[in-house]
Amino acid sequence: APRISWPAESLFAIGPWRFDPDHLTLNRGADDIRLTEKERDILVFLCLNPGRTTDRQSLLRAVWGYGPDIET
Repeated sequence: APRISWPAESLFAIGPWRFDPDHLTLNRGADDIRLTEKERDILVFLCLNPGRTTDRQSLLRAVWGYGPDIET
């Protein structure tokens, strides 16, 4: 199960791309990119925090579930 949650049937705009986290796709016209679950979770986290600087620890905690005592 993803650690990141988003509103059901959400679509996010990323520049010219349309990001559909429910279907793990990034689409621009005829171009479709299939995403892994981790790639999806990273993009959802960033889309839900627009304009904010994200530090490494916050991303590791939100996407991978790492605590402050975990070293990578």
